[in-house]
Amino acid sequence: MIDQLTYHYNTSSNQLKNVVDASNDASTTLGDFHYTGTKAASATDYTYDANGNLISDANKKISGIVYNILNLPQRITLTGKGTISYIYDAAGNKLQKKTLQGGVTITTTYLESSIYQNDTLKFFGTPQGRVRPVGSSFVYDYYLKDHLGNTRMVITDDYNVASPILEVNSYYPFGLEQKAIGVTNYGSLHNKYLFNDGSELQENLELNYYSTQFRTYDPQIGRFIQQDPLGNLSNNLSPYDFATNNPILFNDFLGLDTVITTTPEKTPGFNLDNPNELPDVTINVNSANTSLQGGLYNGLYYYQIQEKSYASMGHSSNTTKRIVPNSQLEQEFQRMMDDLESLKKYYSAITDLTGESILTLKSIKEYKDLLKILFKHRKMNLSTATAIATILQLRSIQFTSQINDLAKILSNYHIIHTNDIGKGIYIIKHTESTGTMGGQGAIENTEYYDVSTKKYLGGANESY
Repeated sequence: MIDQLTYHYNTSSNQLKNVVDASNDASTTLGDFHYTGTKAASATDYTYDANGNLISDANKKISGIVYNILNLPQRITLTGKGTISYIYDAAGNKLQKKTLQGGVTITTTYLESSIYQNDTLKFFGTPQGRVRPVGSSFVYDYYLKDHLGNTRMVITDDYNVASPILEVNSYYPFGLEQKAIGVTNYGSLHNKYLFNDGSELQENLELNYYSTQFRTYDPQIGRFIQQDPLGNLSNNLSPYDFATNNPILFNDFLGLDTVITTTPEKTPGFNLDNPNELPDVTINVNSANTSLQGGLYNGLYYYQIQEKSYASMGHSSNTTKRIVPNSQLEQEFQRMMDDLESLKKYYSAITDLTGESILTLKSIKEYKDLLKILFKHRKMNLSTATAIATILQLRSIQFTSQINDLAKILSNYHIIHTNDIGKGIYIIKHTESTGTMGGQGAIENTEYYDVSTKKYLGGANESY
C-alpha cells in the first residue's frame, strides 16, 4: 500500500489542518505524501490568511506564500531551498516566474504561447503540442492525451534523439504522477504541461503545484490552495475541492469551474433535435439540482451543465456552462446576434403605446404579462405611455451593446488563434433572480473564455 491517508481539518472549517499517513515511508521517491517521523492528529501543517489562501505547508517546507490582489501567489518561500516569484497582468495571466536557489536566478517569461528561459526561446505551443528550436531549425513535439485532457505521452519528429517517445506519464486519479512507471526527460526535452487538461506543473524547488488561470492546485492532497471564486454556487462542496471530488469524470483547467470531460456524443439524448426533449442526467450525486444536457439543436453541436440552487423569499440562482466548439462558433455567435437584433427591432418599433399599436405586443411572447397590464389600462395617460416607451428604448440600446460585445468576443478569439485552430469558447452564465410581493427581477452575468489558452475573452452583465 502506497498511502493510507487521514485528513484532519480545523474545527468547524473546511480548511485542511494536516494529513496523517498510516503507511508513511519517509524515504519514498515516488512523489506521494510522506514525512519524517510520526504525526499527531493535532499537528498543524497548513495555515491560511484572512482570504482563505494557504500560506504555509510543513510537508513541502513552504514557510510563506504572499498573494496579490487576485489571490494568486506572488512569492513562495521554501525553507532551505529558495524562493519563487511571479508577475501577472491585470487579468491574472502569468507573465514571468523567477526562481532563486543558491544565489542562481532562473527567469521564465510567458509571452502568449511562447516560453523563454533567461531570454532564450525554449518552445512555443501549438494545438497538438509544441515546437522547439534545435540549432537553426525547429522540431515538432506532439502531446497524446487521454479523455480528461491529461498528457500521457510526448512524441517527436526530431531524428536527433534516441527515441521518438520523449516522455510517458501516468497519474493517480487526483493528478499525482506515478513516477515508478513513467519515462521522464530533462532539460529542453522535458514537458511540464501535464495533468488537468495540460495545466503547467510548477516543479521548481520541488514545489509540484499545478497553475491554472484562477487558482493553484496541489495533486499531493487533491485540493486547491485557494478558495473557489465561484464557491458560493456549489455550497454543498468545499471551496477547495478539485473537480467536485470526481476527477475520473471532470477536470478544472480554469481553477474556476468544473468542466465535464466526457464527449457530448456519448451523452444520453445527444441526437435529439429538440433540446427540451433532452433528458437531464445527474452528474453530481451530492447535488440533486445539477444536471447535464447534450444534443443537436438547429444543427449545432451542443452540451451544457446546469446548476440550480434555491433560497428563501423567492430568491433563486442558476448557472449554465457550455462549450461551443470551434467548428460551430461562427454559426452559433451569428445566431445569438440575430436573436438580439430581432428583439432590438421589436423594442425599437414599440415607441407609441397608445391606440392600436398596443396590439403589436401580441406577437412577442416575452410581453404576455405586460399585455395583461396594458389591456387593463387601455386609457393610459401620457406619462405612463412615455415611461413604458422609454424603458423599451433603453432595452433597444442595451441589445445594441450586447451585439457589439459578442462581435468583440469573437474577434478576440480569432486574434488569439491567428496562427492555429482553437478548440472553442467556454461560456459561463450565472443568473440571480428575486421574486417578492413587490415584483421580480434578475441579474445575469455571462463570461466567455478561450478553451485552448484559458484566457478571458469578455463578458456582459444584464439586469431586468
